[in-house]
Amino acid sequence: MDQPGGQPGQTASRGLFVTIAHVYTRAMMALGCGLLAATVIIMGVEVFFRYVLNDSIIWAEEMSRYLLIWMTFLFLGIAYQRGELITLSMVLRRVPKAVHVIFTLVAYGASLATLGIIVWFGFAFAEVNSIQTLPAFDFIWASIAGPDEEANISAWWIYASVPVGAGLLALHMLIGGVVRIRRILADLPVFVEDMEQEPIGEGTR
Repeated sequence: MDQPGGQPGQTASRGLFVTIAHVYTRAMMALGCGLLAATVIIMGVEVFFRYVLNDSIIWAEEMSRYLLIWMTFLFLGIAYQRGELITLSMVLRRVPKAVHVIFTLVAYGASLATLGIIVWFGFAFAEVNSIQTLPAFDFIWASIAGPDEEANISAWWIYASVPVGAGLLALHMLIGGVVRIRRILADLPVFVEDMEQEPIGEGTR
């Protein structure tokens, strides 16, 4: 039986948020698998050409670096979500609830401010270097359209990986910080290793 005070609406909103989060996570994981598969395929073909056919693919290593750069920054938020970034859980387990909340506010506030600076100056730095082009794409396009043709793909697309990744991490941390404080105040586990042992249904309060 639904309780008064807008509980049905809150439940619906929570359900929508969870659905969006699941779709986002699945999409990011699929993208990660695709980027990783592309990197492995490119480097596998490069190894075959270099050591078997003795004819190296000139753009393979550069393209793999671009993919690795994007994977590194794009999935910082997912790493945070999965609890794979360094935390001070051993210290925070032993402090009172009020101290834990204050520490969380300060830590998350400082982190979000830093990420905001990275996003702002990251895009500015990408814009400054946007006049550069990516040789790997020029080599690929020249092999398709002719030796005198250039793709002219801006280096902006590589430098932008830093502010985009920082922005996604900031979004994860903003949502995660709110959820974390609510769980602290509700005396629920806040660390990933504790949530794995949490009884079914406890995390949905």
